[in-house]
Amino acid sequence: MPTERDRALRREQQGMLDLAQRAKRGSYLHLPLWLLLAIWTGVATRAPVFFWINTVLFCITTVARLRLHSRFARLVIEWPQRARVSGFLTLMTPCLQWGLLTAVALYWPPLQALFQPLELTAVGLATAGSVVLSINRTVRLAYPVCVLGPLVVALLATPTSAHLLQALMALILLVYVLAATRLVHHDYWDAHETRTELEVRARNLEALSFTDALTQIPNRLYFEQSLSRDWAGAMREGRSVTVLLIDLDHFKHINDTYGHSCGDACLKAAARALRAPLHRGTDLVARYGGEEFAILLVGSDEASGHTLAQHLLRSVAAARIFHQGQTIRIACSIGIATMRPAAHSTPADLVNQADKALYEAKQQGRNRVVIAAAA
Repeated sequence: MPTERDRALRREQQGMLDLAQRAKRGSYLHLPLWLLLAIWTGVATRAPVFFWINTVLFCITTVARLRLHSRFARLVIEWPQRARVSGFLTLMTPCLQWGLLTAVALYWPPLQALFQPLELTAVGLATAGSVVLSINRTVRLAYPVCVLGPLVVALLATPTSAHLLQALMALILLVYVLAATRLVHHDYWDAHETRTELEVRARNLEALSFTDALTQIPNRLYFEQSLSRDWAGAMREGRSVTVLLIDLDHFKHINDTYGHSCGDACLKAAARALRAPLHRGTDLVARYGGEEFAILLVGSDEASGHTLAQHLLRSVAAARIFHQGQTIRIACSIGIATMRPAAHSTPADLVNQADKALYEAKQQGRNRVVIAAAA
């Protein structure tokens, strides 16, 4: 069961991955936009050094963002702090560059023809970019400030009437963007929480459909699906599959003598006893029906299955059920079948062999193990 810390970590990782996916398209925007504005307004010829410096900077940030995106998923899992810092820096660097370009264009004559296009670019980036990237709280706050902040400072540095009005409008826009992105941020995470809750409920319902309500171990449906899956895998890998069918001895007598509540307690105790000797993660015990259980072993030979069955007999015999001041003991009979899957055989053939061996164990006097080949 995932802890609250695990859920918070997955939530943060998902947020970073979604942010990176949203930011990827912007990686291709900055350099072409700069080239278009600089060449169209003649800045590339009037200030070639300045033009090439900014072109190189945009190239560097574009390449850095694309390289980071190609390995960001692995970085989020292995070094989340490094992913967080790297992602933030590659996002903020180009938008801060746009903000500084707009501020410089206000005062430097070679760039004055570029001021209005840059101002519109800054407004567009501050609004559209902030909304798209607002799923991250830090980016939501820093992005519009980096774009519009240098412009506001430059306008206030020479407080003419026109500059004060522009600065005021930029500040109003900044406040509006922050308010709008706050709503987007909360809507995204509310939707994320709802989706996560629905996924958890779906997994819980699926688990319930595969779990026996009384014994809380897998049911027959889960056993049959697992057998089909493991059968196909064993056929590919050339491994054997073993099935053990276990039936509690004289269970009807226990029900008739002590009542169904005692019978239920015996089934629960048997499930615990059968599960205890299973140590491999691939081993499966399931309630097959009534007082019958099934165990699935992949990669085990006949001898290993027989050894395990002897352990199971002892484990079930050691169980004690206390009912109305009495101690009830249980025993079981076990049938074993082992097959190496082939094209002409089916999982049903294996179960039928184990069932015949179980029947033989009952005929021989119960509380014993019979292997299908011997039967």
